[in-house]
Amino acid sequence: MIQFATSKPPRRALVSLTPLVDVVFILLIFFMLASSFNDWSGLRMSLPPPGTVGEEGQNPVTLTLTNGRGVLFGGNEFDGRDLALPLGVVLRANPDRPIIVRVAPGVTLQDSIDLLDMIDDLGGADATLVEQVDGEDSE
Repeated sequence: MIQFATSKPPRRALVSLTPLVDVVFILLIFFMLASSFNDWSGLRMSLPPPGTVGEEGQNPVTLTLTNGRGVLFGGNEFDGRDLALPLGVVLRANPDRPIIVRVAPGVTLQDSIDLLDMIDDLGGADATLVEQVDGEDSE
């Protein structure tokens, strides 16, 4: 009797997960070393006692930050860069004069921080950030 060679079913390839895990760890280490971490620093803020805005006898400067990224000051609307000159004149005359920054609803936190940074750069020492309620007068 003649025997024919029977073909064996193909052997199933074994897939090892070890190289895959190694590659994932190498990528993880690469991205951890290649990432830069920002040094986040907080803002130093001191809150005034309730019911007080500034020292007695000093008329506070009122700035209103609007949704259109403009700032109302002295009845005029300024772009952020254009505000530096008139506000700088006021603050050079009296750097301790209190400043009230009203923020309209919908204004981003970054715009508020940018305005507070500009006040600090111009020498303003006493700035208070308040939220403007809908329907409240801007001046």
